[in-house]
Amino acid sequence: MRNRGFWTIDWLKGRTVRKHYIDIKNTMQRKENVNKARESLQSLLTHATQNCSFYAPFANTPISEFPIIDKDLIRSRHSEFLAKPFVTAKLHRMSTSGSTGTPFSVVQNYEKRSRVLAEIVYFGELCGYTIGQRYAFIRSWNSQTRKSPLESFLQNLIAIDTSRLDEESLETMRSLLKRDKRLSCILGYASSLDLLAQHLLEKGETPESFKRMKVVISGSEILSDKARRNLKRVFGCNVVSRYSKPCPL
Repeated sequence: MRNRGFWTIDWLKGRTVRKHYIDIKNTMQRKENVNKARESLQSLLTHATQNCSFYAPFANTPISEFPIIDKDLIRSRHSEFLAKPFVTAKLHRMSTSGSTGTPFSVVQNYEKRSRVLAEIVYFGELCGYTIGQRYAFIRSWNSQTRKSPLESFLQNLIAIDTSRLDEESLETMRSLLKRDKRLSCILGYASSLDLLAQHLLEKGETPESFKRMKVVISGSEILSDKARRNLKRVFGCNVVSRYSKPCPL
């Protein structure tokens, strides 16, 4: 019902997420997607140099000449990164709780927001998760990221806070995850999932306790090979990392 509801609402809004979903799916499945990726990158660079004062000096230069940026730079020069067409537009604010440091926020226009949602749906399906299924999100929840009870209900979400990761907190997580028999996906920080897997193994848990679990998705930090193996041992399902390992120089 939630899955149908999601797509029905999108249909009423003009099928913006569905259009992006189809485009992403077609792009990923076409052999010539590398060429399209190059075209999309060039289009993005052109847009940035024409509309963002920070990137204006880099017009008509190769991407190798573009500066490497970080969160601190964006915070200190935020207005220079905001594109001209969106200075006065109503924008969606996307925030992280700062798993690797200070919390960070960026703004997105609603077309970009639809694209992000489409990416979540498409790549979630590749991992084994279908939008609307019951999932747990293990992260640091604060005033900017916290969901209302209605939002949690509509999204079929269990919000698990990682502000504390002591023995008592981990045991509470274990009890909650075992009790919810509809749970099919766990999403969380790599370090939190690592500690959780170790705790569950120490308590003797096996995949028999989590029979409906389809996928564990790690993000925000690098997931070690050992942590991946432990998660697979205890949950008996696919384990996916959103955070790629650094390439050797």
